Amino acid sequence: MRTTMRGFYALRALAVLAAQTAPARPLALRKIAEEEGISMEFLQQIFFRLRKAGLIAASRGPGGGFYLARPAEKISVLEALDAAGECLALVPRDGEIGKGGENPDSGKIG
Repeated sequence: MRTTMRGFYALRALAVLAAQTAPARPLALRKIAEEEGISMEFLQQIFFRLRKAGLIAASRGPGGGFYLARPAEKISVLEALDAAGECLALVPRDGEIGKGGENPDSGKIG
């Protein structure tokens, strides 16, 4: 399966939030961007979508930042990708699909 970099970064950022934050201790966007090697601008776009979908929340002011809006176990990968505006695409491995869409290992002899 494949997804775009936006989907991949959304999942990584959610994983960081799940591992390091609680509503009482939000994580700054800049810290996530630095730790994960994602540009701030790109991460801001992703977080805008995740927040709009209700997956993350934010607190303002000193010590503010982002945190998961609900428990991590209640957020699916598909839901996270949908929120980021992405999807999973099934992609065949090289050589698995023959001419006409048939699988070359589909039981043909010879």
